[in-house]
Amino acid sequence: MVQRLDKRSFLIDGEVVIARDDGTPNFRALRSRRRGHEAVLFAFDLIEHDGDDLRDLPLIERKRLLARLIGRTKRRSIQFVEHLTGDGRRVRACLPLGP
Repeated sequence: MVQRLDKRSFLIDGEVVIARDDGTPNFRALRSRRRGHEAVLFAFDLIEHDGDDLRDLPLIERKRLLARLIGRTKRRSIQFVEHLTGDGRRVRACLPLGP
């Protein structure tokens, strides 16, 4: 799917996950060649774009650029992670990991 992005270069920060049916991560499945097609990159930051180092920009601006780069697509292999604010433990407890 990355080949379909129309950019010369970019560096995305994210986490590759294979989710169980309940949405929790299945780390053992990541090592399985048979399940590789189920892997999803949850993209949450854009570090570099077309040669420009974006680390000095505020995170919210980098996330806006990331959203534009990958789009609001229904592609399963790359999913944009929305910007979240609040207490990390509370936010994490409310988030489903799967689709």
